[in-house]
Amino acid sequence: MGRTKDIMGLLTKGPFEMVGRAERTLVDVESVLCRVEDTFARTEATLDVVSTTLTTAAQTMVASRTTLAAVDERLAEVTTMTREAVALMEGTRALVNDLRAVMEKLAEQPVTGGIQR
Repeated sequence: MGRTKDIMGLLTKGPFEMVGRAERTLVDVESVLCRVEDTFARTEATLDVVSTTLTTAAQTMVASRTTLAAVDERLAEVTTMTREAVALMEGTRALVNDLRAVMEKLAEQPVTGGIQR
């Protein structure tokens, strides 16, 4: 019976009041739609920024991987050159030791004769 009372109340208020209420409702709906459009526009702008940022990040990652690969190659070359340098240094040390031994043997030899011109 409460529903019948509500319907009867609407009918007794008259068409002008109902039209006024409908106009206010339309204004409210338009306001909400404007806010929704603004929100969508801001969301779209934010998504554009995020997309650009992600694209830049992906490009940076690719460049970083390329750079790291080049660094790895250079490190391998440096490691190889370091090993070669160590081997050369050890060989030089052995030659110096051999030269010292020869010089010690020469120093033990008696000096004979003089320098002739």
